[in-house]
Amino acid sequence: MIAWVIAIIFSVSAAYGFLQLFLSNAVQSYVPFAYDTGFLPVMLAIILAIVMLASIGPIRRATRMQVKELLRYE
Repeated sequence: MIAWVIAIIFSVSAAYGFLQLFLSNAVQSYVPFAYDTGFLPVMLAIILAIVMLASIGPIRRATRMQVKELLRYE
């Protein structure tokens, strides 16, 4: 969760910087910067779903191993 909060802080500044960089090379000189904070819970849910899906394989593999096999890796 802490990493997610830090990522939000950096993403706002990165999005603003990217917009300014893009506008410096574009013909149009002004585009209002808007960051939809209502989408943050949706992004969190998507990230959590990806993390859970990515964890399924290692978890299943670990449950099939015996303790002595696990200790051998140490």
